[in-house]
Amino acid sequence: MQRAALTLEHVVRSAVAVLDSDGMDGLSMRHLGQRLGATATALYWHVENREDLIRLASDHVWGEAELPDVGTADWRATAVVMANNLHATLNRHPWLIQAVGASPVCGPNRSRYDDHHIAVYEAAGFARDQADRAAFAVSAYVLGAALKAATATPGAWRSVHGAPRRRQDAPQRDTADCVPGRSTQPAVPVGAPELPEGYSCGLQALLDGLASGLAGH
Repeated sequence: MQRAALTLEHVVRSAVAVLDSDGMDGLSMRHLGQRLGATATALYWHVENREDLIRLASDHVWGEAELPDVGTADWRATAVVMANNLHATLNRHPWLIQAVGASPVCGPNRSRYDDHHIAVYEAAGFARDQADRAAFAVSAYVLGAALKAATATPGAWRSVHGAPRRRQDAPQRDTADCVPGRSTQPAVPVGAPELPEGYSCGLQALLDGLASGLAGH
């Protein structure tokens, strides 16, 4: 049977599978080529090098973060959904945190996410520069929280018997109220991992600061 032609999408999806199972250290052009039944040289028709492949894989999985409707009345709830969706994506692909630290992720999916995130704050009344800073601050918080959770257990980015290692002793979802009278029960995608302890309180505190800045204008 004739082998299907190698495509960029096939290369990127296979790279994501390797990264999910073996982490950043486990991805090599030779390893990926063997997985695809192709030579490493054949891969260079589709990507420039390993770094380019990781960038494409990172942008690919960034597209998994669902984008809520910007037109809702409660901008804070929308911001929480966006943050939690990104956190869930980082939990599914822990290597992405490492990739972001090594090189900025750029591509259509990342741009779409960033533009949508900024639009959440613009719809709330933030000026463009304020919305840009707000989106950056929240994304940085989520990345930091995901990094802390991923490094809480040694080997969190590595694999065990070919399957991604998950944090067996991860803290339970933060369900305690940070502020009396306000629930911090987060909106989390169905099937998403538990959120780290203190994550929701920290996110609400950050949004409090952003809201106070908005009220002052």
